[in-house]
Amino acid sequence: MSGAVAPWRSLSLRLSTIFIAVLLASALGVGYLFDRGRSEALAERERDHLRLHTERAADDVVQLIGQLRSDALFLAGTPPIQGTGRALAAGGYDTAGASSLDQWRERLEQIFLSFTEARPRYFQLRLIGVTDNGRELVRVERSDRGTGVTPRDALQQKGGRYYVQ
Repeated sequence: MSGAVAPWRSLSLRLSTIFIAVLLASALGVGYLFDRGRSEALAERERDHLRLHTERAADDVVQLIGQLRSDALFLAGTPPIQGTGRALAAGGYDTAGASSLDQWRERLEQIFLSFTEARPRYFQLRLIGVTDNGRELVRVERSDRGTGVTPRDALQQKGGRYYVQ
């Protein structure tokens, strides 16, 4: 047995084993780096998509706030809003507009109804007074049955709400 060499002691077998181990390690390393790069690229693409979506949503919010502001300014400038304020200050009759508080309310109800029909995003429009703990003077709201004027005896006090304070 002196001339026989054990198979694991053969130089070519050891070199082949080392070569295969290096090849496997290299393949695993390249595969890992490739997968990591692909994952980072996908994550970057998702971040870009999310950033774009967020920017678009922010633009939509800014545009909506601008529209709400314009609508509020428009409504505040209508004659019934102005006349209602004068009639309340004068005890129920507006001498400048020659109309009673009830006449101004009826006109405002019609404007609110038309405005709510034209703006489906609004489900409720209110004119809230400063007296009587912020009692609503006019309220128009959208429901399953359509858009309607809230009866005067159902108008609420809103003085404690954050949007009145």
